[in-house]
Amino acid sequence: MPAHDQFKRRVTTVLFADVVGYTRLSENDEAGTHRALRAALSLISDTISEYEGLVVHFAGDGVLCEFSSVIDGLNCAVAIQRTMATRSELSSGESIVRLRIGINVGDVIDDEGEIYGDTVNTTVRLQSVAEPGGICISEAVRNAMGRQLPVAYEFVGEERLKNLSIPVRAYRVLIDGIGFEESTSEANPKPSLAVLPFENFGATLEEADVLTEGIVRELSRFHGFEVIAHSSTATYKGVHRKAQQVAEELGADYLIEGHIRRTADGVQVNVQLVYALSGHHLWSELFQQLESVSNVGESDLIRRIVAATAGRIHVASGELAQHRPTQELHAFEHVLRGQMLVGKGHENNALSRTYYQRALALDPCSARAFSGIALSYIDDWWNSWTEDAEEMLMYALQAAQRAYGADTTDSKVHWVLGLVHCLRGELQQATRLAQRGNQLNPNDADGFALDVLIALYQGDAGAAREALTTAFMLNPFPPAWYRWLQGTVSLATGDAVKARLELLEALQQNPELHIARVQLAAAYVELGDLRAVREQTDGLERRFPGVTSEQIVARVPVPAESKEILRCALDAAMR
Repeated sequence: MPAHDQFKRRVTTVLFADVVGYTRLSENDEAGTHRALRAALSLISDTISEYEGLVVHFAGDGVLCEFSSVIDGLNCAVAIQRTMATRSELSSGESIVRLRIGINVGDVIDDEGEIYGDTVNTTVRLQSVAEPGGICISEAVRNAMGRQLPVAYEFVGEERLKNLSIPVRAYRVLIDGIGFEESTSEANPKPSLAVLPFENFGATLEEADVLTEGIVRELSRFHGFEVIAHSSTATYKGVHRKAQQVAEELGADYLIEGHIRRTADGVQVNVQLVYALSGHHLWSELFQQLESVSNVGESDLIRRIVAATAGRIHVASGELAQHRPTQELHAFEHVLRGQMLVGKGHENNALSRTYYQRALALDPCSARAFSGIALSYIDDWWNSWTEDAEEMLMYALQAAQRAYGADTTDSKVHWVLGLVHCLRGELQQATRLAQRGNQLNPNDADGFALDVLIALYQGDAGAAREALTTAFMLNPFPPAWYRWLQGTVSLATGDAVKARLELLEALQQNPELHIARVQLAAAYVELGDLRAVREQTDGLERRFPGVTSEQIVARVPVPAESKEILRCALDAAMR
């Protein structure tokens, strides 16, 4: 038997990441550099796991890993470099490490968990060609990738790499299609928001300042709009000018203003959202913290204000985008139009994807556009029982992965990808993404709604109820699917009467939320109202001829044993 046949061979995607100038950095600050290295290696390991990769081994300040999918490998590399760049921007005086990454695909020798061969050697050498913070790929990767990822490539040349006799055609990845140093923010403006200093009515000056600064800080966690720095708005403290003048001076589309008042029972905060162009008040709300609050900044008051404000800006921006001529829309405005359609039926979901595609034509790396596409397919999977339903969930996964590759710092991206993993039954990945999303933005109610869903699939009704309470606290204007979750939790805790009312409210709010009809039928089963059960199943059969109980129950967020009970009940009703 020839010697080379003694080893197992296979084709795989190989990624090698190495720290730039580690020896020099370590000489300057040995302890700080080592801490930064540990943090970088931890980030790399976590990201590789999220993209279904495998760390083969650590080589000092380098990491060798592999992926079964070339798409996952490149997506992972982009995500790593984006996050590393963000960390560098946020660092203040600490040692900063930057990575070079090389990617190749080809045949390797698999020997006791290690991989060897020319493909591995080429990958390691390709890494040295990459710029600091950059990614270099072989032509084999480029050909395998085609147009499946929102990245552009720049031909570097035929590189004669160290210890390799044959030149390698190498390409530099241009993240966002424009490289690392540029930005598309001017070409794709998001709505801008200025938070004016809150006035104090019976409160202290310090409390008003803490409130204002806290609102600015927490609003900045949302990626759906730009928040003007507090240092720019602080100059308006005690100054009274017209909204249009302030907005023009600051370059803001929306203004937040209000006051804080101390009462015998606690704290009251009045918040107003002003559309800068007209000066009209779009929304006003009184928030109260009734119990004794010694420190406004440590209560949940700011979280509730921020979550509600972000929701109102989202709705207002979408409505404004609806009325602008299509040819004048920027990429993000196309995204806003798409968001206004998702969840309103199969036809509207399809229409939303045309707006998201228009956004991608203007901004090929719009994480929100890819996330929107994923959500439209998720809603189709949940509420449209068609023959290609499983294919829809696969499309959702692909779009969510592209969103994650485009921006790993957006909590919404984590929420969408976590939601897809949850629906695919991959609860460990879903939990990890949900936790990270909540860390990025603890004011985003949707992240806690995902926690509800994960807990329901795990059969933990108590955890679901706790997460639901937080989601409703953060979103005082809950969408219909929140009401559906609410009804599902009530069913899981044995309160069918309450569940019936909540599910009816969800359907009144959105008649296209057909998954709520399934849960409503289950509530009527618990209540012994078989005629009402039949009414709900008849409605599903009319809307989706030929639908089976197995197709319907597969989408209900309950453990397997509960699915079987519901399936039997629906079978009996649908005969």
